[in-house]
Amino acid sequence: MSAASEVIQSLVTADVLRKAFAYKMVHADAPPTLLVIEEAHAFISKERVASLHATLQMLRTVTRRGRKRWLSICFVSQQPGHLPSEVFELCNTRIVHNLRSTHNLEALMQTAGDVSQALWGHCPLLGAGEALVSSPQLRRPVVARIRQASSRRRFVR
Repeated sequence: MSAASEVIQSLVTADVLRKAFAYKMVHADAPPTLLVIEEAHAFISKERVASLHATLQMLRTVTRRGRKRWLSICFVSQQPGHLPSEVFELCNTRIVHNLRSTHNLEALMQTAGDVSQALWGHCPLLGAGEALVSSPQLRRPVVARIRQASSRRRFVR
C-alpha cells in the first residue's frame, strides 16, 4: 500500500480491521490472528491523527474487544516518537530494540511506567538480538536475548 495515498491507506486499513473483527465475531473457532502494522509511524503519525478517525476507532475496537476473540494488533515502528500517545495506550507489551534518539526514547518513557530509568539508559547500548521487554505478563521489565530465525531462505523475485 506504500504507493497509495494516505486517505486510501487509512480506508483500506480500517476496512481490513473491520472485516477481521467481524470474521472473528462470527467464527469463534478461527485460529488466533495477529495483524501487524509495519512502519506504524508513517501510517499513524501525530501529524495525521485528525484525519484518521475511522481507523483509530477500529484500532480501539480491535485492541479492546479483539483480545478475547484471539485477534491482536502489533505496531512496528523505528520512530515511536512520531506515534500519537493514544497508540501507546492500546499496547500492553512493548519490545524495544536499540533506540538512540532521545525523542523516541522519551515517547516510550512517558507511556511505560514500569521501566526504570536505569533500564531506559541501557536501551542505546543494546546489542544485536537484545531487546527490552515490558509486559503485564512479566513481574518487571527484562532485557531479553532474541534468537535469530533459523531459516536461511532468501526472498528473490
